[in-house]
Amino acid sequence: MSTACQVRVTGPLARYADGFRAGLAAQGYAAGSADRNLRTMAHVSRWMQGRGLSAGQLSIARLEEFLQARRRAGYHHALSIRAVMPLVSYLRRAGVAAVPAKPAAGGALDFLAVQYCGYLVSERAVTAPVAGQYTRLAREFLAACAPPGGPGLGGLSAAWVTDYVVAQCRGRPPGSAKFVVTALRSLLRFLFLAGHTRCQLAGAVPAVAHWGAGSLPRALSPQAVTALLASCDDATLAGRRDRAILVLLARLGLRAGEVAALELGDLDWRAGEVSVHGKGSRRERLPLPAVIFSFQDRHVVDLGGHVEDGVVDVTAVAA
Repeated sequence: MSTACQVRVTGPLARYADGFRAGLAAQGYAAGSADRNLRTMAHVSRWMQGRGLSAGQLSIARLEEFLQARRRAGYHHALSIRAVMPLVSYLRRAGVAAVPAKPAAGGALDFLAVQYCGYLVSERAVTAPVAGQYTRLAREFLAACAPPGGPGLGGLSAAWVTDYVVAQCRGRPPGSAKFVVTALRSLLRFLFLAGHTRCQLAGAVPAVAHWGAGSLPRALSPQAVTALLASCDDATLAGRRDRAILVLLARLGLRAGEVAALELGDLDWRAGEVSVHGKGSRRERLPLPAVIFSFQDRHVVDLGGHVEDGVVDVTAVAA
């Protein structure tokens, strides 16, 4: 056990605690930063002890498992492989051979992708199939970002991210493009959280331009309108009401709300016009269709008991 820097380190790494503290001080670490690194070391050592691991069995894969466990435990700092690199560097110098000096480029990419997949499942509660699809897209992004062709995670910029997304989404259907940008925003948030990027770049992922209702609605055919009008029973008050409403909708193109808002004063029988309450408190005057204009002569608007405060009851509008 070691109590260096007032941090109690137990387990297989306890024998390295004093040397680790001295190494941090020699590199110019402030007391607070050195203390945080020792606390991380203490957590790693306790985790290893709980699994019966010796110092020589510590590896990058083991550290990735430790980081996943740390995130599940609710820690909010030291959650990336970068956070344990000071410890890794010291243990490597101390002769713990299981910790490699530097993983190969492919190994580092695979390691980061596996770390991201674990984050999706454990932290974001993403199902395994979806996490697999996100991870596949993450591997493609990380491979494109890696040097020499890319800027590397440390040199990642908003402009590079935007250019990458535009190139990836060109020619894709809207649904596929939306899935790509969603996955990349998730990856970039993870990279920032894990300390792999200097700033949050999820906002640099552009939205997919797609309008589900970009075309005008198709009008009903004359045959369909005729069939609708013929379905109204002129022998009943409700049937005459329905016929009048359908004529206003079909002939004048009114909205349902505009028909419902009609008042008695809106019907100018002498001029043959109807005043419509449109959006934004606008009022438009439109010609009454001949079939409705003939209502006056046929006395089909029954005022008895059907007009209240100037509002035409829909049961009184008939044809």
